[in-house]
Amino acid sequence: MRCVFLFLLMACWGTSASGQDNLDNIWLFGDDTGPEDSLWYYGASVMDFNNDTLQLYKHDRDMPFDAANASICDESGLLQFYSNGANIANWQHEIMENGDTINPGGITGGNLDEQKLPQGVLILPFPDYPGEYYMFHAGQMILFSPAGSLTLGCRPLYYSHIDMNANEGVGIVIEKNASIINDTLDFGKITATRHANGRDWWVVVNEFFSNKSYSILLSPDGISAIREQEVGEPLSSGLGQACFSPDGRIYVNVSLTGEGDDAAYIYDFDRATGQLSNQRIIPLEGDLVSAGIAISPNSRYCYISAYLNILQVDLLADDLYESMDTVATYDGYEEPIPGTEGLSLATVFFMAQLAPNGKIYLNTTNSVRSLHVINQPNLPGDSCDVQQHAIQLPTLNAFSLPNFPNYKLRNLVGSPADTLGPIAAYGFTPGGLTLSFEDESLKSPTAWQWDFGDGGSSTQQNPVHEYAQEGEYEVCLSVSNLYGADTLCQTVQVQLTSVGEEEGQVLVELFPNPTQSKVWLRTAGLEDRMPVRLELYSATGHLILQQSFLPNHQQELDLSSYPKGVYFYRLSQGDELLQSNKLIKQ
Repeated sequence: MRCVFLFLLMACWGTSASGQDNLDNIWLFGDDTGPEDSLWYYGASVMDFNNDTLQLYKHDRDMPFDAANASICDESGLLQFYSNGANIANWQHEIMENGDTINPGGITGGNLDEQKLPQGVLILPFPDYPGEYYMFHAGQMILFSPAGSLTLGCRPLYYSHIDMNANEGVGIVIEKNASIINDTLDFGKITATRHANGRDWWVVVNEFFSNKSYSILLSPDGISAIREQEVGEPLSSGLGQACFSPDGRIYVNVSLTGEGDDAAYIYDFDRATGQLSNQRIIPLEGDLVSAGIAISPNSRYCYISAYLNILQVDLLADDLYESMDTVATYDGYEEPIPGTEGLSLATVFFMAQLAPNGKIYLNTTNSVRSLHVINQPNLPGDSCDVQQHAIQLPTLNAFSLPNFPNYKLRNLVGSPADTLGPIAAYGFTPGGLTLSFEDESLKSPTAWQWDFGDGGSSTQQNPVHEYAQEGEYEVCLSVSNLYGADTLCQTVQVQLTSVGEEEGQVLVELFPNPTQSKVWLRTAGLEDRMPVRLELYSATGHLILQQSFLPNHQQELDLSSYPKGVYFYRLSQGDELLQSNKLIKQ
């Protein structure tokens, strides 16, 4: 049942100007009925996740919302702007300059006050342009399915370019309703994930009742690529939701048509190329009215809200359908309608969204104050802890839930496309109990975090550290920049006398690291009768080289034929592991 009122639930995840995450608070807004002498009153429900405690409060705002809903914050979590798919409002809750008449034409050829497409609008930071954003949005259409029944889709897909540096920080839409794709597309479901380089974005949409999809690349050059592909069986198009797993490796689209082909479509996704593959289809049974999708923070469990049930699918299972478990069934609760006597609305399940606190929140298909929550989505079965109508907003809401990608996702270490995120590497100079560490990291890190293995730490690039006593310590260097982070841990021997072959001490070295072509393996103090075995692995874990060397020698290994990248190696003698670490080829 749809209530006669229009309601908004709107959220904002904070991102820095460079596109990196700051997910300290999330804003949700909801419409509410007003004084008796007014027709509408729009009140905002704010969900604040600062200080690890959810805070709910309300303030005034004036914009009607339906299903389309997106917003963005700055690096400190302060609201920048938001959109209902028809207009763009700034943080002062006023229509931004040139922010009116988004999606011209609406659903029937006229302008809309709000957009009815679930996930019909999405906001992304413009890479390398602090304070600028691209908003992706679609025009809604009434269409007919291949079976001839009435359904909904969208065309075209637009973008608008917003500069929040303009007008003294109030913002301006500097480009509006620029058409990207004129094809007829699925019903909303605009979603995105970070490119493997940790900077750019992939936006994915599907063609109407087709196996064709579009991957759109947003880079510092703007819309720099649109890649088309056809994978597997055609997707049904209809009410539902799409999302990526938090690690960006899985894409899921759930869709209801009412024609007996309701299903969830699951794909692998390549963050380097934007390609989908390995389609798996999970049919959804029952007379379903609404559906949504979200994936756990650890990217293992997919949650499908199927009207009266919430289903959990283990994405690591060999048989996804067999792994499906019903973790919640609608408990029949109906929420009283404010200002009425004896009338109430069902709190069934609709769209879902992963929040900054690691929980998943679900809305309903009716105008109520209730939100459902999955408290432990990383856990299997009933231990995920679904609590129905557990959150009571200070305002009413229906149909609307914010549409966010995982702003926290960064570079994919080891990917050929990981050209911007840093690679951690370091050396050190022994000096008794005092060691001088030298940062040798690649690709321009801007921040350093050292853990010296004895409780000490430093944020200097090239620190000097004094140990209290001799011994072996695991020293870790973590480096980061705008596009990613990496960590290297090595075991460091600290002793008052130097380690040398003449002292009978065990010495195992593979150097230089990083290298451009050749490395040398030097060993000393080992058993003479057993060879030293070197195993070299690719970043994906595949064994690519296995070679034996004489112990207690220095020998050369030519790697000039291998591509640049990150490798992992193991050095062993018999059953004893001598050393394992990362090897970087520049």
